[in-house]
Amino acid sequence: MKTSLVSPTRIFATPEAHECYDLLCGSRKNPSPEVLKRQRELLGKHLFDDSIQAFYAAAAVGHLLQKGNRYEVKGKTEELIQRQQWERTEKTDLRKAFTYLAKLEYGAKDDRDESLQIVAELAERGIRFIRDKVVDTHDFDFETMMAPLRRITKERGDLE
Repeated sequence: MKTSLVSPTRIFATPEAHECYDLLCGSRKNPSPEVLKRQRELLGKHLFDDSIQAFYAAAAVGHLLQKGNRYEVKGKTEELIQRQQWERTEKTDLRKAFTYLAKLEYGAKDDRDESLQIVAELAERGIRFIRDKVVDTHDFDFETMMAPLRRITKERGDLE
């Protein structure tokens, strides 16, 4: 049985995902000296300003990796962000885009929780991938990752 990552007030992530966010984000609760040292060694700084910025980027990366297949999350979870971060007015366009993606590519129904569950699953997959890239290469280049998708989209004529 898959784990629910969504409640009426919170969005959750696994402990492993939290370790990824700790390593990659600037404003996290009390990062340990070891995490800060590793962050400086790998990147020289943090990759994302905060968890919500990383969540959105990770969801986009997760979608590129999953290509319409759900990512199953199992096990214990901890609060990642408050749901109000997802529902903020200034995030409306981003929220609509991810909701549309969840419906179109992953078969989500009109239920808001189901769409957000899918986005949280994608973020869970994506943040691990970003962490692995940073550990391997000391960098993460989103533009390079997007290039094949842009090429396919252009070839299909979707950008015109």
